Amino acid sequence: MKVKAKEGKIELPKLFKLFGSTYNICIDNTVNDIKGTLGLFSVDDKEISLATCVGLNELPSDTILDTYYHELSHALVKNTGEEEYYKDEKFIDLLGKLLRQYVESVKY
Repeated sequence: MKVKAKEGKIELPKLFKLFGSTYNICIDNTVNDIKGTLGLFSVDDKEISLATCVGLNELPSDTILDTYYHELSHALVKNTGEEEYYKDEKFIDLLGKLLRQYVESVKY
């Protein structure tokens, strides 16, 4: 999925699987209006919703990617059953930053 950002287009996955369940990634610029956040992980819907703009202003690609990895971290940790970590925003944010750095720096 190519998404328009402030610096151009970035590519995000459309979906992924965890323990046999499919999780979707969608762009929803109303998530900021509804929840006052740039992203949201829905356990019930098995979905990550991401904003790419706030109002008429496109978000920087770094912000969108940081938000994606943050919400992905929520999904991963929720599937471990570790509720205290799932609700710990500081831990989730750190894990998201580590995941992003790993994905962007790994060499084969």
